[in-house]
Amino acid sequence: MSTQGICRIIWVVSLIGIFGSLIAFGTRTSNASKPASFTSYATSDKLIKVVYPENWTHTSTSSHDVKTTALFEADDNTRLVVVADLQGSLLADMSKSNSALIQELSSKLGSKVPADAKKSPLETMHEFNQSAISRKFTSYAEEPAKRQMIGKLEAMASEFSAKEASIFSKGKLVGKRFTVLGNDKMFTIYWVCLEKNSNDLIPVFNKMLDSLSLGEGSN
Repeated sequence: MSTQGICRIIWVVSLIGIFGSLIAFGTRTSNASKPASFTSYATSDKLIKVVYPENWTHTSTSSHDVKTTALFEADDNTRLVVVADLQGSLLADMSKSNSALIQELSSKLGSKVPADAKKSPLETMHEFNQSAISRKFTSYAEEPAKRQMIGKLEAMASEFSAKEASIFSKGKLVGKRFTVLGNDKMFTIYWVCLEKNSNDLIPVFNKMLDSLSLGEGSN
């Protein structure tokens, strides 16, 4: 066999090996999504406190009291994210000011004020956040928002379905996102997992949410 023929065989075998590795990586199942015991965690600025499965990974970033992010992740498709954002809170404050003016007009004009103009700052910011969340996925679809409590704070919550924007996506994703307005921060929270694993993982996410404390001394 010629040298060229041997090189072609080596190239084909290598290519098959690469594709095989990619398929194996993309279809592997993760035992990490099955939580062990839970442990407590707090970001360095104490803005976010939560319990999470100790066999999940966690990372956090903080930027000069402007934005703090905490990520808790079991695998590529299973995670809970909490973001505390000062800029979002400032936008909400602007919305509150506009809301006061709208309420004054509403008392004078009644039904002449458009219904959309009467939305609360929390509803307004929850709608505003939708585009940022949806850009993280493909085929994003969301259910109508509902009110829910996160600790002692009122939240707007929306369930969603999507696909991971990755070649390693393993199927349909389901999730839920929340918007909370604290004293001086807006909190954006979402969890996501594979739909086929949701029966096992939703109780885990609910336990994390039940333990969540947002803002030092707020809960």
